[in-house]
Amino acid sequence: MKYLITFLTSLALAGSLTGQAPEWIKNNWHPGLYEQELRFLASDELQGRNVGEPGLNVAARYIAEIFRKNGLLPLPGMHDYFQEVPFEKIIPGRTEIRFLDTVFAQGQNVLMLDGPAIEDQGIAVFINFGDSIVADEVQGKYVITLFGTEDIRSPMAAMQKGREKQKELQLFGAKGLLEIYTLQTPWSVMSNYLNRERLQLEQEAGEGTTPLAHGLIQLDNRAIASLRKSPVRPIHIQYTGVQRLKVPSFNVLAYKPGSEAEYQDEFIILSAHYDHIGVRNRAPGEPPGQDTIFNGARDNGMGVVALLSSADVLNTVSTKRSIVFAAWTAEEKGLLGSDYFVKNPPIALDKIRFNLNTDGAGYSDTTVISILGYDRVGAAQEMKQACEAFGLSVVVDPAKEQNLFDRSDNVRFAQQGIPAPTFSPGFRAFDEEIRTYYHRESDNPDSINYRYANAYWKAFTYAAYLIAQKDSNPHWSHGDKYEEAAKSLYGDRY
Repeated sequence: MKYLITFLTSLALAGSLTGQAPEWIKNNWHPGLYEQELRFLASDELQGRNVGEPGLNVAARYIAEIFRKNGLLPLPGMHDYFQEVPFEKIIPGRTEIRFLDTVFAQGQNVLMLDGPAIEDQGIAVFINFGDSIVADEVQGKYVITLFGTEDIRSPMAAMQKGREKQKELQLFGAKGLLEIYTLQTPWSVMSNYLNRERLQLEQEAGEGTTPLAHGLIQLDNRAIASLRKSPVRPIHIQYTGVQRLKVPSFNVLAYKPGSEAEYQDEFIILSAHYDHIGVRNRAPGEPPGQDTIFNGARDNGMGVVALLSSADVLNTVSTKRSIVFAAWTAEEKGLLGSDYFVKNPPIALDKIRFNLNTDGAGYSDTTVISILGYDRVGAAQEMKQACEAFGLSVVVDPAKEQNLFDRSDNVRFAQQGIPAPTFSPGFRAFDEEIRTYYHRESDNPDSINYRYANAYWKAFTYAAYLIAQKDSNPHWSHGDKYEEAAKSLYGDRY
């Protein structure tokens, strides 16, 4: 009789195999409350939840108090719900460089990225991509290299390689690094991004030292050929240096312990980023009443409420595995909050067996949920069952040309080997409906279809439950590009 009762209880919690919605979700669902949460998070008063602005800190506190209300615990070893993510705001300086009979000015043909103020008449030496640096050749000199490496085509990868060169040259006693920009991405795109205030993780600045002067310059092929023939040249630099302002921000983290000893030391992470892009500058002559606030109701207010509603409802049932609820900061700045988490994990990464992320640009089909990585992460059956339980179908990896799987916080976990799909509101392509709201002032809470939003939130909650209840841990599909990272992370437990 005991086993029959246990079996029947499991069926009631899981719902039928034909996709029936479980009673525990129906009975504990509060649609008015969840709409209220979205309306607050995407309100004008929070000013677009930009990193470094008061509105984002208000949102962080709001999320934490909902976690507290639902009886969730701080993560092991943490005394509260906040993981501080130390950012710094970089404010570019003014630059004038005279080199090869050319005057370089900040934002025009040079982009200084880092370093202290300089006024110097010195010597520059050209070293191709900087892959054969000899300390004696660069000490006390400004080093000129090509941007990135011969094989790198991505600006992000080239920037990372540039930081590595910068650190190496600083150890060798060089005075500065100027990289000649050679990528296909237009210089104007790089200038628009780099010649303005920007945010980076404070640890990237260097461990308590003033970073070496580092910048990008434009040179034509004739000038590069000249440097190859005669690599040592005079250079004059006037540079005011960058300003660095500390900008604290927070990942908001909580968990509910698992109920079964065999599984409770394994964690499923449910995640959503809670930042957005703030407020735009008013254009010259623009009427005072024109909306300038990017409220971010779809991106990613809907995702945050998926997290909050699941915290509310999953609190009413037991799960085999422990469930972490994570609201990331600074996704819009380059997935920085989730990146900081995986590099400074409060719980060992090999105890994290799955990350179910939710993020999206909007929706254009309210009959579906779009899942990025659906058939790659070993939980397709559970995600399909959860969607169908609430009358929704699954669209697998829409807009593949956009490489969306690798563009949200889930990829930080995937890179470590942790299976990590992203739930997104329903779309099949980046169509006009998506473009109407994506990173636009029109993405406000009055424009949301709350009937669909509630179905989406329920499906996310149910998928989280089913994955936390699996008898075996999800695995990457054989041959997936992240499979080797998983084998390295989990070892013989994979």
